[in-house]
Amino acid sequence: MRRTGWVRTGVIGVAVALALGAGGCGAKGTGGDHGKGKGGGGVGASGRSGDAGAYTKARARAELDASAADAGAPRNDPRWVAMEKSAQASRSPLACVVQYQGFGTRGKRLDLPRFEAVVGELRERGWQRSGEREERRAGDGTVSEARQAFTKRGWSLVAMYWGVPETGRIGLVATEDACVARAGGEPGQGFPHAKLLP
Repeated sequence: MRRTGWVRTGVIGVAVALALGAGGCGAKGTGGDHGKGKGGGGVGASGRSGDAGAYTKARARAELDASAADAGAPRNDPRWVAMEKSAQASRSPLACVVQYQGFGTRGKRLDLPRFEAVVGELRERGWQRSGEREERRAGDGTVSEARQAFTKRGWSLVAMYWGVPETGRIGLVATEDACVARAGGEPGQGFPHAKLLP
């Protein structure tokens, strides 16, 4: 019997229960350019940072972008960059979130090995796995979706892979736990992924 549903291997504890109406996070973000050698917020050229100083939104932004770039994934999709800047300007609860969304093309598909490479880059930058990975498999047994939660210095992150459509997609959504609390959410709640989709 083939499994086509989620293979649940753990609970993703991502701290984002925020798209529910509270505001006033006040964190600063850049949503900026993405590529090798373009880290920011006190982060080195590769986006790798030590533990000195506050772990700011700018540092989280730089690490997500650099992790994707160093793994050979495309730049952050401009629509998501614009949404992040808009949330910051309006002091929306989504200002607690820093995210990367990479979309494959027909010429360069984003596959599961690319997702694994991005996850490896995050771990090199000190993101610690939280719980076990969840997967959904297609009828032929291949992994069609995967999710893994991480934590780092007061932040929670979920890394996601979608094999459908055929071009593939990789998403990284990092949330500042204290900002979520100020916005009225509870760190550790499940993340409502669909609420952030364009």
